[in-house]
Amino acid sequence: MSGTHSSPSSERRSTPLASDVAAHLEKILSGSVFKSTGSLRALLRFIVSETLAGRGGDLKEYVLGATVLRNDDSFDPKADGIVRVQMRRLRERLASYYATEGQHDPLRIDIPKGTYVPSFRSTVSAGAMAHETAPSRARTVGRNKELAEIDAAFATAAAGRGSLFCLSGEPGIGKTTVVETFLHNLRASAVACWVGRGRCSERLAGSEAYLPLLEALEDLLRDGDSVVRDLMSAHAPRWYALVTRATHEAADTPVAPVSPTTPEQLKRELIAFVNEASRRLPLVVFLDDLHWADASTVDMLGYWVARCQAQRVLVVGTYRQAELLRSKHPFLGVKLELQARGICHDVQLPWLTGAEVNRYLELHYPGHAFPPALSARIHERTEGNPLFLTDLVRFLQARGVLAERDGRWSMVGDLSLIEGELPESVRSMIEKKIGDLNDTDRAVMSAAAVQGQEFDAVVLASVLGMDLTAIEERLESLDLRHGFVRLLGGLEFPDDTFTLRYAFVHVLYQNALYGALRPTLKVSLSSAIAQALTRHFGAQRSVIASELAILFESARDFEQATDYFLSAAQQAATDSANSEAVVLARKGLATVAKLPDTPERAQRELRLQTTIGPALMSTVGYGAPEVEAAYIRARELCPRAGETRQSFAVIYGLYQYWLARADYGTCRKLAEQLLRLAHKLDDESLLIPAHSALGNTSCFAADFVGARTQAERLIAIYVPARHHSLAALYSGFDLRVGSSGGLAVSLWALGYPDRAVRSVEDAITLARDLSHASSMVLALNWAAMVHQHRREPARTREHAEAAIAVADKELAPWRAWATILRGWAMAMQGNPDYGIAELQSGLAAWTAGGLACLRPYFLSLLCEAQAAAGQTDSALATVTEALVITEQTREGYCESDLYRLKGQLQADPRDAEGSFLRAIDVARRQGAKSRELRAVTSMRHLDVARSAHMLSKIYAQFSEGFDTPDLIEASALLAADTSPQRTPRADAHR
Repeated sequence: MSGTHSSPSSERRSTPLASDVAAHLEKILSGSVFKSTGSLRALLRFIVSETLAGRGGDLKEYVLGATVLRNDDSFDPKADGIVRVQMRRLRERLASYYATEGQHDPLRIDIPKGTYVPSFRSTVSAGAMAHETAPSRARTVGRNKELAEIDAAFATAAAGRGSLFCLSGEPGIGKTTVVETFLHNLRASAVACWVGRGRCSERLAGSEAYLPLLEALEDLLRDGDSVVRDLMSAHAPRWYALVTRATHEAADTPVAPVSPTTPEQLKRELIAFVNEASRRLPLVVFLDDLHWADASTVDMLGYWVARCQAQRVLVVGTYRQAELLRSKHPFLGVKLELQARGICHDVQLPWLTGAEVNRYLELHYPGHAFPPALSARIHERTEGNPLFLTDLVRFLQARGVLAERDGRWSMVGDLSLIEGELPESVRSMIEKKIGDLNDTDRAVMSAAAVQGQEFDAVVLASVLGMDLTAIEERLESLDLRHGFVRLLGGLEFPDDTFTLRYAFVHVLYQNALYGALRPTLKVSLSSAIAQALTRHFGAQRSVIASELAILFESARDFEQATDYFLSAAQQAATDSANSEAVVLARKGLATVAKLPDTPERAQRELRLQTTIGPALMSTVGYGAPEVEAAYIRARELCPRAGETRQSFAVIYGLYQYWLARADYGTCRKLAEQLLRLAHKLDDESLLIPAHSALGNTSCFAADFVGARTQAERLIAIYVPARHHSLAALYSGFDLRVGSSGGLAVSLWALGYPDRAVRSVEDAITLARDLSHASSMVLALNWAAMVHQHRREPARTREHAEAAIAVADKELAPWRAWATILRGWAMAMQGNPDYGIAELQSGLAAWTAGGLACLRPYFLSLLCEAQAAAGQTDSALATVTEALVITEQTREGYCESDLYRLKGQLQADPRDAEGSFLRAIDVARRQGAKSRELRAVTSMRHLDVARSAHMLSKIYAQFSEGFDTPDLIEASALLAADTSPQRTPRADAHR
């Protein structure tokens, strides 16, 4: 609601000279308000110059479009609304100029609505003019407390302490209105800041990764100056690429190529961009309807807000508590955690009181003569719901119950006469409101509801076969007279078509209109809108794949729906938005099931299954039953689909599942099948995952020579530029990084501890160069594992903690792995109790993801920690459990170490010697010299006579690593054996 304006009679005006107007124009154009607004600057200069030259009467829509904005004689104002949109923006910029830097200017340029001809006036009282032209502070009812709290939060943020401010409440309570009022008042106060708005979508809930954040960043790019664009492209190139790939301006603004995107990279970039931007101006980001936010947005928001306390940023979010609880939405947990840390302020909006309803009537109908009973009856009927209140008052006015007579509003007749017409609820009010629309307006609104909460005038014109100007006039009326929709602004589709974009004032209107459609009409409208959007987006239609998939599904065009769900799922997987990829792929599987059973359907389903498989691995775990089900179904489809390359992906997916389940016999068969298929297809790129699969299987099954061979073959043919992309297709991590890590632990086992370190350092370097989060976590875990084998707890802990710092929620297995290694390091550094707790926590998380591989190795670390804590019985139970698992799975990776640990824990020297001999025998069969050395060293501590010769023999086989604890200890024992003072050892168990 606008404030009080000064009366025209209070000012003395005179017509300014043309020279004064021209000078004033240059002052406007040189100011900050019109900086970086090229098209608006050109438009203002043109209409002012033409008017001063006496040609104002020639300023028509066609002239402005063809001469200034499009510079094209073929410009058609009926099909292209750019002139109307740009004139609206120009009026807004002028108002902003006169409210800020131009508030004391003695001249004013106005562009009256309905004309393109500017008017010029001068005022004696510049202060009076400033009062007239400044945007008024928006007036709301009953929300002063909440607005004051947001104002305080912004003041704190502007001072350098950022936070999240949340508003919650029931539908229609006015959450969005309160925030928009705050933003309006902020602009009216002339405080310099940047604002970005983003809205979550009910229709796309859970499937469109980062939707509100991308909208907010796009809003910043659109309404900010060139500084925002430069900062985003420099500090957040992946965000910049994600935002601009969905906008036409990407074609005019080169975007530097970026490597595949991961959540960790996006997190770092977002923090970097906000840091730089907020140093220049405070930043406000408004995220509406967070109860529909996708999982990636929630994760990103939690990460950002937890680190925004040193930033001049205020994040404002709205949500419905009931929706969060009903869907067990992840934002609920994130919000509670941020509240506990004191960086989230949560406010629940109450319903309006009777006094506030009365105040609303006073503001809307100043000086009215309504009876007191009217306000009370309205409050009773609406229960203080602001949306219901607004619509009910509009309804009463339309029915003539509230009427203006002799300049004063009063109630006509007795309210009881229309009591039966009064709606009983918000829903019934909306139904009545829709029922009052004429046929044309209802058709426009129904088509809009099918497109979504936001919709485009040019699309509606195409679908309904109406003139674009007529559609825009209808929408303007539905905005100003009926309060159904609001104008968001103008935009260009990729085919250069300009459109006005509108949004429903509340999603309840859209839902009511959509729900009231006849099924046949819903089908036809959905199809027409989908086809229109497909035409406008052309080759860039993949950026709205989710929207198109839903529209084609509603149109019962299940073939196209399936294809677009697949496209959207694949894009989400490429962006590492695995939760959203799962949702989209499942929707695609639901639509593909409705197609005829043909080979083409089998191909579509196969592509969906091989898309959902890797995404499920990242979200529910590599060994989860859902993963197995996806790949088993994919294998069944392969013969019908007849795609051998797809068959390779299916076999690799099954291999990953069975590796997680520690079924190494099945893994070897699948890996050998992969290698044969790669050679058959004569595809070098497929040899990379095939060698990786054989190498991993060999390593865990303790064929260290075979593992080394496969890793070296992979490394010999790997080229980052060609083969890093395989990470997204198969493993989720770079296969060269993974193989270098596997090679490192194999080299250590084979007796090359120094080469092992060099190999794992190569893995870390490559992961860093690739800037690939999952690969970096994997490389750091391999490094921690190598240093654990070398008995270097400090280095083990260093790499494990680095891995934990990089891992995010979708790298939970790698985080669990790192946690286990950190626990061992802590135990060896003198804190066994805490280390044991860490080990047990990591083991539980590892198992929760369906992972059984490497469990015996992890249990061996727990056994060592328990022994260090003096928990001998627990340690014996742990090593016994690990040996049972080893027998079941044939995972020989640490079998020798398990028997060695068992020997160290046994009280009877004869039992201990038997265990050590078993450990030595296993190590020799595996060619694991490092483990053989460790087992012989343990037996030498028993002072077994033959162990001295055995120790000397195995020690002589080493050519490096003499500064490692194992070799230092062995050397000391050998030196003692040759000492003439040597006596039989009494420390049978160290």
